Amino acid sequence: MFINRLDGHEALANAAAMRAAKVTKDTPTPFGGQILRDARGEPTGIFKDQALDLIDRAIPDPAPDVRDSATARALRYAASLGVTAVFACVGVVGRSRELRGQRRACQARRHLTNRRHRPVTIATACTGSSGM
Repeated sequence: MFINRLDGHEALANAAAMRAAKVTKDTPTPFGGQILRDARGEPTGIFKDQALDLIDRAIPDPAPDVRDSATARALRYAASLGVTAVFACVGVVGRSRELRGQRRACQARRHLTNRRHRPVTIATACTGSSGM
């Protein structure tokens, strides 16, 4: 199990996820990241910033049909609650190409029930800078 914090800067991995990613006491902390460790130096399961990649790269991507189906269900659910716009902080998440491909696939299948913000708006909203 690997649970990301909403802002994408921290995540929690269980022992199985750390084993799959081969993260041990001897795993060096990547530049720009942090692996929280206990008093013995063992990873606690909390990963920050660039250290998330250690676990993330060990997680297999879902099959395209599984991803498309989940996206379609999520969008229908959001629409049923009156949600009219969604955005992703792709600069934070680091998967902008993947998300663009997903959006195009959903458009082709007419799953998009929401409008989306322009990328400039997304970047401004995610960085917290003024000028929206």
